[in-house]
Amino acid sequence: MAALSYMQRRTSGTYEFRKRLPEALAGKPVPSHMRDGFTDLINAKTGRFKRELVRSLQTKDVKEAKTRDHRAALQASNCLMMLSVRSRPVTFPSQLLQRSIWKSWGVRCLPNS
Repeated sequence: MAALSYMQRRTSGTYEFRKRLPEALAGKPVPSHMRDGFTDLINAKTGRFKRELVRSLQTKDVKEAKTRDHRAALQASNCLMMLSVRSRPVTFPSQLLQRSIWKSWGVRCLPNS
């Protein structure tokens, strides 16, 4: 079974990653306690969640773009998972411990980092 692809080719020939945010988030106001940790998911002008996450894969080679697309999809899903965890009360003893856990999982979208 093939993995989902969120890859699209721009008119310049460069590939990009595009993924819609869930309807529960898309276009909604961002709570103030979440603004610092999720800047990639927030429209700076409006202070609301973006409707779509778009990132250049910085390649015109389709094989390399597929590899980068899967990596970007994993990072996006990790960010969305962290966002759902962050919206609930945090039960970790300290923010430092929380950051070390995210780093050990290889998550690049760290709150307040």
